[in-house]
Amino acid sequence: MDTNRRGALSALVVAMALAVLPACDPDAEKEPEPAPENRKGRITGTVQMEDGASPAGVEIHLQETDARLTTSAQGTFAFEELDSGAYTFVISKTGYRSLRRTVDLEARKTVVMAIEMDPGAATTRVSGTITLEGASSHEGITVSLKDTAFTTTTNAQGGFVLEGVEIGSYTLVASKEGYASEETYVGVLGSPRTVNLTLGRP
Repeated sequence: MDTNRRGALSALVVAMALAVLPACDPDAEKEPEPAPENRKGRITGTVQMEDGASPAGVEIHLQETDARLTTSAQGTFAFEELDSGAYTFVISKTGYRSLRRTVDLEARKTVVMAIEMDPGAATTRVSGTITLEGASSHEGITVSLKDTAFTTTTNAQGGFVLEGVEIGSYTLVASKEGYASEETYVGVLGSPRTVNLTLGRP
């Protein structure tokens, strides 16, 4: 009897050890981790024109990402898959006063903007070429009209365009890290203005 009891006890211990082994095996199959939660948000809106004109073709410039959209025939627009945070929009169309709007976006939320544009003074464009002394590419130079919402960056050839600039006097500022900034007076009288500058080393 003792021999049989010891044999049964040994078999039970072996069975228990085998049952525990898969839990200790580092190669044992693991539960798949859940997919990360999508925390992106979106900003949409509708533009209307105070004078009843078509709201199509209004440019919406999202400064933080440099994304640009134009409104549909109904004046609608949408920026998708945005991280949470503060965003600044510049809304412009020739013949209307440019607008600047800032909104705060929370994760997984949608912000809806309602924009009305007023006819303003005649507007035009300021464009040109900014080059970097001794460089083969002139991309990424920041070009802005001081104390306004007008700002952009140059392409590889140094070209830039600022649309919807109203008649007036402005100071154009061109800057890029590693180069001396340049400022120049720009008088906008209704016709397009062209500005060409070269940034040198400090």
